[in-house]
Amino acid sequence: GNLGDFEDIPVSFKLEKGYMATFAQDVDGMGFSKVYIAQDSALSINLPKELQQTISFMRVSPWRNVQKKGASGKGDDYIEAMGPEWYYNWYLDQGQTTPEREYVPMSWGGSPSLSKIKAIGANMGFTHHLGFNEPDLEDQANMDVEKALGFYPTLLASGLRIGAPVPANCGFSVNKGEFNEGSWIVEFMDSCVARGYRVDFLTYHEYVRYSAASHYKKIKALHDRYGLPVWVTEYNYGNPNIGSPEIGVDKVVNNISSITHMFDTTSFVERYACFTFQPNQGYNGELSFFETRTPIVFNELGLYYKEHESPLAYTQEVYEDGPYIETGIETQQVSETAFQVYPNPVTGGRITLNNLATNSATLHLYDVSGKEIIVKHHTKELNVSSLKSGFYLLRIKDSDAEVTQKVFIQN
Repeated sequence: GNLGDFEDIPVSFKLEKGYMATFAQDVDGMGFSKVYIAQDSALSINLPKELQQTISFMRVSPWRNVQKKGASGKGDDYIEAMGPEWYYNWYLDQGQTTPEREYVPMSWGGSPSLSKIKAIGANMGFTHHLGFNEPDLEDQANMDVEKALGFYPTLLASGLRIGAPVPANCGFSVNKGEFNEGSWIVEFMDSCVARGYRVDFLTYHEYVRYSAASHYKKIKALHDRYGLPVWVTEYNYGNPNIGSPEIGVDKVVNNISSITHMFDTTSFVERYACFTFQPNQGYNGELSFFETRTPIVFNELGLYYKEHESPLAYTQEVYEDGPYIETGIETQQVSETAFQVYPNPVTGGRITLNNLATNSATLHLYDVSGKEIIVKHHTKELNVSSLKSGFYLLRIKDSDAEVTQKVFIQN
């Protein structure tokens, strides 16, 4: 949420290993924003120039290490039986993260309410947020690029890592080696770049019976154009809805295995989820994962996908350090023998310097905007019982040293 007294103050941050943090200029997570992930080690970073002393929003949550392979949910019983480390089900708030697996909410269609988006951001079990589903199809999200661009900034209010809308076709021609004119995702992403909207990863659907090499060319074209990782949120080797003829389960398994292996070994493919056509929805045959749906009995394709072990999804990003700027307040690291505030957080309405033997110091107390609110000479303590709770800066001077410490007063 908002930063309160720290609004427009921070220039740098430290983040412990195993957490992610999002910073944004505007109080609803909009404006210029950036996500940082400390998967492999702790981070200590100067913020980019656009965020230094402009932050009004921050979200920090645990980060989960999950496999690339996930599942597109078709019922809780299927998710439980498949046992993926992450899943989504085309809904915003009809799933939950558990110790076993991570749920990824999706804003399937348009006009997402700000209150719902902020609510999923408040859920510390969520790290990612999928955008609109197949907006280029009338029976799916059904929105043109301008309409999607109008809705998209609201998604940023979650503070989650955001995926671009996923069209049914990415619009890249393997034969021509270029994107087709009027490609939905190209028009959307080019506009996001021009408007400064944050997009953290791209998304891809494909059911046409391409080889793994052709899939790679299409996904690489997306990655190369925008420099972002890609999630494959739906794929199968054919689709009954587009008249894919039966070719035999062995060929389907072999091709799905080949494509999945390519996803596993391609660094910029971050996550993927194979789509299953289920018998209880009128689909039978080689593109389903099931011998029977109720009770669940997996067929050869389903068993392959269930038992497949994939590598870790996220590859640690190396972040560029922002510029160093002077804040106007001098600080230095406090050593074991230097002045120390006790206790910190400050309770009982009184700041005491623990390592000062005599009443010889001058103490200056500032609020986080740098305004001096108390100064006292020849002392080693301050009465702060009248101040509201929050962070303050204490400058300590005596004849030998001068240090500034951050203190939290809890009244």
